Amino acid sequence: MNLRSLLVTVIVAASLSAVWAATTKVVPGSQRRYAVGDIIIHYRLLRERWGS
Repeated sequence: MNLRSLLVTVIVAASLSAVWAATTKVVPGSQRRYAVGDIIIHYRLLRERWGS
């Protein structure tokens, strides 16, 4: 794991926890689960595109 992908992972993890905290206040549990699932899918697609 190089420095760039480590940095990206840290940023994404911070974003995920921020989004989770924000959606916890607004969105009911079932919909929140879908939103987090979408984020994870997009993250995987981005990682494949970057080839990291």
